[in-house]
Amino acid sequence: MRQPNFEIHPDGVRTDAPAPAPALPEKMNGDPMPTPDEVTRAYDEADVVLAESRERLRVASLNVRTTRDALAAATTAWLRQFSVSAEQNARQFIASSLENRAKLASGEIVPAARPRPAASRIDEMNAGGRQRGYGNGYRRGAYAASAQGTMVATPRTAGKLPSDR
Repeated sequence: MRQPNFEIHPDGVRTDAPAPAPALPEKMNGDPMPTPDEVTRAYDEADVVLAESRERLRVASLNVRTTRDALAAATTAWLRQFSVSAEQNARQFIASSLENRAKLASGEIVPAARPRPAASRIDEMNAGGRQRGYGNGYRRGAYAASAQGTMVATPRTAGKLPSDR
């Protein structure tokens, strides 16, 4: 039977019992156990490495901050060369939009193709490579892409015309 990990004194106060010290093995992974001096030396070396790493992190953070400050100052100075009011910017945008619409209407430029969602790599692998006009069109549903938007026949409506339903 397991012993409880606490003691109850005669006055009714419960205190946690000190855990028994584990037995130390004489060897770890086949190597002899380090002596207390070796453990202390390893701890001190790790502490020095930690302090040096923290200092390198502080210096790197300071360098990032000063570089960002210089970039912000340079960007602000560059943008001030092109100072345009919000109204001027809106007028330029409207003028360029009207020019593009006129070119599209006259046929000077071709409208850009609209992006289409591509099949995921998983769907391509499941479909056995390229689709050639058949199959489910990479859709993960139970119905083919050609059945999209159609009414699904249920046992109640199967074989009936829409007027009979």
